Order: sequence, then C-alpha cells, then structure tokens
Amino acid sequence: MRPTILLLGSPHLANRGMDYVNFEVDDFLAPPRQKQIVDCLDRLARFRPTKVAIEIAATTDSKINKEYQRYRAGTFPLTVSEHHQIGFRLAAMRGHHRIHPVDWNEGTADGQVAIAFAREHQPDLYASLMSEIDTFAATGAAVAEKSLQDLLIDLNDAATLRRNHRVYLDLARVGAGTTYAGIEWVKGWYERNLIIYANISRLITHDGDRILVVYGVGHIPLLTQFFHDGDRVDLDPVEPYLL
Repeated sequence: MRPTILLLGSPHLANRGMDYVNFEVDDFLAPPRQKQIVDCLDRLARFRPTKVAIEIAATTDSKINKEYQRYRAGTFPLTVSEHHQIGFRLAAMRGHHRIHPVDWNEGTADGQVAIAFAREHQPDLYASLMSEIDTFAATGAAVAEKSLQDLLIDLNDAATLRRNHRVYLDLARVGAGTTYAGIEWVKGWYERNLIIYANISRLITHDGDRILVVYGVGHIPLLTQFFHDGDRVDLDPVEPYLL
C-alpha cells in the first residue's frame, strides 16, 4: 500500500482576482448553490481522505487551524471561498482535527511584463497567448449556468488541464536574444508549485494516508506531473468521485 493523493482543481469561488484569468461566479452562499456544495462534498467524501490540504499560505497554519477549530465548535462563520466551503467542510465531515494549508507564493514575477513584451515584440505569439487565455476563460464563462458538479468536471477534464498548462509553456517563449521575459515569470510559477508539492509531500506520515488537495485549477497539471514523476504515491483520478 502506498499513500494516495486526490488533486481537485477548483475555481476561486470568491473570485478574488487571484489569477490572470478569473471567472465571474455567482453567490455560492445562496441556498441552491449550497445544495450543490453539499452534493459535491458527499461525492468527494467517498475518497475517505485522512487529510485535507488547501491553497492557503503554510506560514498561517496556526491562524487557519484556530479558525478551523472555531468552525467545528460552531463559532466561526465560513466565507464563500473554496478553502472554507470545500476544505473546511470536508475535513469536518471526516472528523479531522486539523486542516493543512500548504501554499507558498513569494517568488513569482509579474506576468504582465511578459505579456507586454510579447505584445510589442512578438505580435504572433501575443495573439496566440490571448487566444489560449480566451479559450480557458470561456471554460468558466457560463459558470452561472452550470452546477458546481459540472463545473468541477469540466475544469478537471484532462484536455482542459492541458490547454490551461500550455499557456505557461507559451509564455516561456516570450523574449528575444538574451531577454527571457516569459521565463522570468514561468520559473517562479514552477518554483511555487515545487514548493507546494514539497509541502503536500511532508503531510505524508504513513502508507495509509489519503490526502485530498483543494487547489486553483491552474496548479493541477504541474502538481500531477510532480507526484506522477516522483512515483512515491498513487494518484486517484478525480472524475469518478464527481460523477
């Protein structure tokens, strides 16, 4: 038996402008959306996670777990964020005594610099990048018309994840001569995800661990690659748990 990881790519339900592409989402605290969240939690609970990891800075572990304990005691109102609506609620459903923030985001350069360079010096590449970004944005354009279940299935589809990740590889092509404007951003993206991978890996304490990771969908291709190539865990596909 080896530890098992389930990577769940999620939109940012609070739409806080965290990414270059942000979906316009409706109110996930409204009763119809809450019913959808409960349905998805029941489905994801079938994974039987022993730990739940969320996209919150690892350095805030003490603060986040105080909030989690208050939530379990009924004294902390959850926000609309996926960290709370999926992470906190699923961990509590499973009777977990703590939640696991694993994020790091201190080294990524400004991606707008690369976009501006491509716009000025590489118009064909710039047009391709904008087309890729528009295609990904279109995936979430009809969020209000989709159930959370359908939205998660669409975002975690293998073809969608490949298209999403291709944007970062196209960004790496931005530059000329010894100017690597795109790589200055992309290397920070890879660094961030390697640190997230390391933080999740540190949660593994025995072979029976089953870790559910709730993260922005853009991170899923690299985290999948790192865990697959590292070959220390089993990766469960997420789709069967959403159907």
